[in-house]
Amino acid sequence: MSKRFRLLGILTMMLVLASPAWAGGINIIFDPPPTLPTGQLDVITGPGPFSVSFGSCTTNPAIPTQLQGYAGCMAFLNETGAAIGDINLQFVVPDDSPLIGQTLACTSLDTFLSTNTCGDAGTLQAGQTVSIDFLGGTQIPNFGAFFFAEDSLSLPPLDIAVPAYDPSTLVLVGAGMAVMAMMAARRTA
Repeated sequence: MSKRFRLLGILTMMLVLASPAWAGGINIIFDPPPTLPTGQLDVITGPGPFSVSFGSCTTNPAIPTQLQGYAGCMAFLNETGAAIGDINLQFVVPDDSPLIGQTLACTSLDTFLSTNTCGDAGTLQAGQTVSIDFLGGTQIPNFGAFFFAEDSLSLPPLDIAVPAYDPSTLVLVGAGMAVMAMMAARRTA
């Protein structure tokens, strides 16, 4: 009986270790709308990263009215084939930039990806790579739109990435479990 519990423990550990891999002063506002807007949306089709820049909040009709007073906006459409549970924004603070000495704050306007890592950046320094994650809460559904806005200084061009599930993980787990089952069956025979 203890051998079966040991085998069950090993299989459980394999599942835990082989869980899905996930490819990888200034206020940033995150807001997915309840309905799909019309206008210019950058399409996210895979994990990225994609190079993007903040643009005008008033010239794109896709930008929700509550964001049109901000300094810069970006509009996206999720066409990854799955819900998005984590979005990563990354940029490098340029030398001689008004960003130097500033801090970041992030706000989610609803329950979608309601947690962020903005505070982890600290006081911005020249050449610093800043990585911000929006995660937790409700995921952005496939074919769902989402927006970012920034309210003070224009941020430099940045990269946006979403998690990438590695389907080969399931193959490896399945193969490992099959080998373990064959070894267990062989021992009991």
